Amino acid sequence: MKKKRRVVILCITILLLTILTYNVYIIKTTLVTMSRSVSNGEQVANGSGFTIDKAKEVVVKYKSSIEDGDLTIRLTDENWNTIQQFQTNKEGKENLYLEKGGYFIRVESEYFKGSYHLKVQD
Repeated sequence: MKKKRRVVILCITILLLTILTYNVYIIKTTLVTMSRSVSNGEQVANGSGFTIDKAKEVVVKYKSSIEDGDLTIRLTDENWNTIQQFQTNKEGKENLYLEKGGYFIRVESEYFKGSYHLKVQD
């Protein structure tokens, strides 16, 4: 009976260590999430900033559906220099290597009707 209990405890310990390792190394931390649905055409200006404490790769997932008008989605550095402009009316994922510093993800339009969803993860 003691041997069976030790085997069960060992299995549970291995399972917990596996889950912890998965959480630390596999799951991405969400830096920014932005979503909006616009049913009446209007001007859009939305943005969110984030900071990278050391150079690393980030993943930008984006999805937009344009019914009318246009939309610009871009990633800029802290000096407002465009790092990446993302395709609109599409769904995609970009892996980008960023240096340490501040960044902004911006969504802009003079007239837009539709929806968008963005997520930046490290």
